[in-house]
Amino acid sequence: MPDEKKESQNRNSSVNSVVRALDILEYLTYASEPVGVSAISRHLAINRTTTYSLVNALIKKRYITKLDDGKYKVTSRLLELGTVFQDKFPLTQLVKMSGFPFLDDYKCVCKLIILEDNKRAVIIFSRSSEDELFHLPLGYSYPLHTSASGKVLLGYSSPAVVDEYIATNDFKQYTENTITDREQFRRELENVRENGYAADIREYDKDLVCFAAPVMNSAGVIAAITVSGRPEYMLAHRNRLVSDIMSYTRSLSLKSGYNHTHRHRFDE
Repeated sequence: MPDEKKESQNRNSSVNSVVRALDILEYLTYASEPVGVSAISRHLAINRTTTYSLVNALIKKRYITKLDDGKYKVTSRLLELGTVFQDKFPLTQLVKMSGFPFLDDYKCVCKLIILEDNKRAVIIFSRSSEDELFHLPLGYSYPLHTSASGKVLLGYSSPAVVDEYIATNDFKQYTENTITDREQFRRELENVRENGYAADIREYDKDLVCFAAPVMNSAGVIAAITVSGRPEYMLAHRNRLVSDIMSYTRSLSLKSGYNHTHRHRFDE
């Protein structure tokens, strides 16, 4: 029995070390500048000895590096892993090959977005028709209730996933147009399924409008394709943009194994 207890304690200690190391990695990733051990220890409430041990382990695995002034920052190792993940997602290759065929006809940013943890909409590939258009980085995530992509990804998920999100999400308000009422949001998801696409009209950022449509396979929704841009432009071209994005996602869905056993706007 004592051996079993010791083994359990060792497992718990190992798990805690992994969690703390990941906390450090996330903290350094989001930090605006390199950070020293004291700041890391203080921010994450980890004693300095443990902090030194964990940062040295992360250095050994090439996730972070130590600068001449003794502070730490992340390396390109995370970018390397992110690129590998992106390329392993089958739909990425299809999107890269097609290159968003309608992109040159508009002034907008096109994105491939997936659902993460049933809570966030995460960008894994994007292209812009103009360099000056506002670009968000790969890996950036949106709250589902504020974004067109989030509404699509959640709207085509199972009722259980929808119920869980609506019950547990805090529905934080980002602009005056953000949906903060749970029942209103549920009706919004019903409209998404009825119409086959979603819109974000200044709900996350007052200077952006976005439209999104789902990419499906035989199991259900796997991603969303979105177009976003300046409000006046996007609203003036709404009908054409929505038509083109739905045509494109239909093509991607068929190439991804979508079949007609799932009722969807494509079938109409």
